[in-house]
Amino acid sequence: MKRLILILFILFVANADTDLKKNHNPKLCLVLSGGGAKGLAHIGVIKALEEQNIKPDCVVGTSAGALIGGLYASGMDAKELEKSIRSIDFDEVLYYKPKRKEFIQYTRDMDYKSNDMLDITLSKDGTIELPQFVLNSVKIEEVLRSLLVKYPQNIDFDDLPMRFRAVATDISNGEKVVLSKGQLSQALRASMAIPAVFSTVEMNNTLLSDGMISSNLPIEVAKNLKAERIIVVNVDSGLLKKDEIKNFFDVSEQLLNILVDKNVEREKKLLNKNDIYIGIDTKDIKNLDFSKLDDAIKRGYDAVKNNHTTKVALSSIPKNYYSENKKNTISANNDTVYISQIYFNIDNKSYSKNIKNIVSVKEGDIFEIEKINKDIRDLINSGYVDSVNYEITKNDQNYKLIYNIKTKDVSKNSYHIGLEVESSKIENQSISLYLSHRNQWVNNLGGEWRNYLTLGKTSEMISEFNQPITDKQDWFIRPSLSFAYENNYAYLDNSLDTTTQYNTNRQNISIMAGKSIENLGEWSIGASWNRDELKKETSNPLLPIPSDKSDYLTLDANLIIDQLNDIYIPTDGYLFHLNTKISPTKKSNEDRFIQANLLGIYAIQKDKQSITFTAEAQGRQANESIFLSPIKLGGYHHLSGYEKNQFIGNYMIYGSATYRYLTSLKLFGEPLMVGTSFEAGNIWDDIDDVSLNNAKYAGSVFGAIKTPIGPIQLGVGMNKNGDSNIYFYLGRTIENY
Repeated sequence: MKRLILILFILFVANADTDLKKNHNPKLCLVLSGGGAKGLAHIGVIKALEEQNIKPDCVVGTSAGALIGGLYASGMDAKELEKSIRSIDFDEVLYYKPKRKEFIQYTRDMDYKSNDMLDITLSKDGTIELPQFVLNSVKIEEVLRSLLVKYPQNIDFDDLPMRFRAVATDISNGEKVVLSKGQLSQALRASMAIPAVFSTVEMNNTLLSDGMISSNLPIEVAKNLKAERIIVVNVDSGLLKKDEIKNFFDVSEQLLNILVDKNVEREKKLLNKNDIYIGIDTKDIKNLDFSKLDDAIKRGYDAVKNNHTTKVALSSIPKNYYSENKKNTISANNDTVYISQIYFNIDNKSYSKNIKNIVSVKEGDIFEIEKINKDIRDLINSGYVDSVNYEITKNDQNYKLIYNIKTKDVSKNSYHIGLEVESSKIENQSISLYLSHRNQWVNNLGGEWRNYLTLGKTSEMISEFNQPITDKQDWFIRPSLSFAYENNYAYLDNSLDTTTQYNTNRQNISIMAGKSIENLGEWSIGASWNRDELKKETSNPLLPIPSDKSDYLTLDANLIIDQLNDIYIPTDGYLFHLNTKISPTKKSNEDRFIQANLLGIYAIQKDKQSITFTAEAQGRQANESIFLSPIKLGGYHHLSGYEKNQFIGNYMIYGSATYRYLTSLKLFGEPLMVGTSFEAGNIWDDIDDVSLNNAKYAGSVFGAIKTPIGPIQLGVGMNKNGDSNIYFYLGRTIENY
């Protein structure tokens, strides 16, 4: 009996001790404000506090303050914290675009056919839905998961080395939401979700946005934790002056500053004489200007070390002033974790098989954050997943991995609008409007219907349906039809002075079947029916164009391997494309129709320098007019210095070497490039005439940059005859893909 009483007493004391540790009131709490890149100053503050042996036992943060505070509370000291922040490539994180090589080939196909400037989604009831945010948050979430890899599971933030709270905003009502438990990386992400810039985060059935909207300086949260003293750090933006408000962006920033300023002033009224307020002037640091990391850290450090008022206030804090009961009840997970079970929490069960085939992590695998990040990227890139997060739960020694997946509304149709401008010399300009339509998951196997419309000098309509026939969606059948109207120029004997303008009409119906080669590319075989019609043009007696028409059926084969980082301004990767057409029948006394196209591109980049090699060969055997469906050569980076498609014929060989230098000047995270090219090639009517001895040589100097509305390129081309040409392109530059 005595032994039983002793055991019960020990258990009671142990339980009471645990509760005491968990429920103690902190003595010193650090409150960190939001402020985007301005919030990097918090690192300098923490560094200075540590030098004075001031260590809080609780941290509360909003937005950038939640990021810095959450990492600090997870056990990082100032040195580790600064190293972690410096390891982040903020340009890549903020302006992240999925790498082309991560998509399946059919998704990359859209790059060849259109230039997107605006994406619009139309729901089944006809409602137009514009994008809810500007910047992609996938990379931000990856970085947070990687930095906090030791805390992958849902936890109570009271159990961290420092008690922690992150502040977010319920976007549905504007109310403050205090995050005290869950997955730490997801809580930081929610607190940093700047409205309209980054996507909102759903936690506990609540849609969360940046905490700065409701409480940018969360003093009240620290007070509610019953902290005896509070150190408050505010990276004060302040309001713009009248003469500083010059454009739409300034007005938007000012409206946000007014909103934030009001809730900050409300919070500051809660301070008492024992609390310490540290204000840091960061007005000249823009919210997304993370290039000023060093400057921001220095300002935070100086605000503590070199401000007399602050130094006096901090000197009143006794050494080791924190709760004696401050002790985390969990530790970072440094043990190897084996995944015993994987569960998919999917809002649309009809996608289950397809989603499970995308995920690479299997039961029995070691938990590795890199694999989790790759799975989440692949799910997002699949095109039918809207958002993904994961959870790790533990039961005894068994770890369960849960993917929470929200799928896209398959009843929605997406529309893309693009504009392309091309100009050679001053007088030759053309503008094309591109419209495309995409309807995914038309059926349970993932059928997709696409339509492309081009209006301009060349007008074209393409409609195709891609039908996967396996759960893995690797095998497919792809019927398509197209109509095109082309306005062309013919040049006489390499002369730009004598031209004839003529028109052609084309129709094509095809059906292809094939297989994706993972994310490398795809191969396909099939058949197509083609009709080409050339209208007679005799307005120029020196270069008359006879009428012609052809109808033919061909057996087709296609192989493409595409791992380029960009299709029109490639600086890294490779591409190989082989396409053949052969007519199974022929008329008497006529040659069989045969056509083959081969294109190879290899690009290599080292630091800021890149060189790209291109090789291209085309040939066709036909019994029709050379003007009806010719192979074309000439124009920007296709024998620069000559007019676009100045040379036509049945056989072509072309090669080039292009050097690009990536400057430090950036727009939307993309560098301005300058470069030069050397190009050689020619085109012939008859195969017997093909010879490199009569190759034409050309070159160019140019500038280029990738923008949200498409690639922009400006260049000057020259050929060995001394001719030159000025080129400007917005959008696609070549059409041979």
